[in-house]
Amino acid sequence: MTPWRVVRATGLVAAPWRNGGGLTREILRGGGDPPPWRLSLADIGGDGGFSHFPGMHRWQRLVRGAGFVLRWADGSEHALSPAAPEASYAGAPGPQCRLLAGPVQALNLIWSPGQVRPRIATRQVEGGLAGGEVPCLVYVLDGIVRAGDARLAAGDTLWLPPAADGLEAHAELVSIALEPA
Repeated sequence: MTPWRVVRATGLVAAPWRNGGGLTREILRGGGDPPPWRLSLADIGGDGGFSHFPGMHRWQRLVRGAGFVLRWADGSEHALSPAAPEASYAGAPGPQCRLLAGPVQALNLIWSPGQVRPRIATRQVEGGLAGGEVPCLVYVLDGIVRAGDARLAAGDTLWLPPAADGLEAHAELVSIALEPA
């Protein structure tokens, strides 16, 4: 049995957002009800409100499209674009979203701060790739990752248990280490 798990972008199933305003494709989630964390891809096709996730925290990264602006009820805003693709914020209330120029796709991590503390990094890896001291999610933004006989490309995700090894990457990755809170 391999020490890692591969989740292919082509196998992700679209489901409506909690508020019906868009589509999400769940990649992986932690065990439990409710789960302590969930990684997904969101298809944002128009302006509108994001779902509320009370008690949770949220991180997003633009992966496709020109970008969007998030606006909260207090008037504060945060723009995500190819030059500045990330945002992190409380899960409730959900912000309003305004697209900059057409549909976008965003990688989303939603987590319970009382259960997990994610360490998120976007990095270029040329060579060996190994798991750390805690489980890690690796989303391929661009390039190739080899995990045994499996070859992962853009949009695929790798679940690395602690101390996993035998991996090689020539890719830009988002790595999310999931430390317990």
